[in-house]
Amino acid sequence: MGLKINNKECILSWAAWNDVPVTVPAFTDGFIGEILYEYNKQHPGLIIDCVRDVFEFTKSVQWPKRTAALILGAGVVKHHIMNANLKRNGVEYAVS
Repeated sequence: MGLKINNKECILSWAAWNDVPVTVPAFTDGFIGEILYEYNKQHPGLIIDCVRDVFEFTKSVQWPKRTAALILGAGVVKHHIMNANLKRNGVEYAVS
C-alpha cells in the first residue's frame, strides 16, 4: 500500500521504502470492519488473516536482544505489543 501511495509525508510509504513491516492488530475493529463486511457481501472472497498478523508480529519480537515500546494511547495495540513481549520476558525500555 505504501508503494502505491508513494508520498514522502506518508508513514506507510516510508515503511515500504525501508522494508519495515506494518501490522494493524485492530484492523477489523470499528467501522472498517463494517465496511469490509458490506464490501464482501457485494464482492465475495475477500480474506483478511488477522491471526497471521498477530503471529508474525509476536514472532518479530522474539529474536532481538532488547526491545522497546513507545505506546501512545491504550487499548488493542498496547495489548498486542505487551503480550508479544511477555513471551520474551518483557521490554527493556518503555514509554507509555
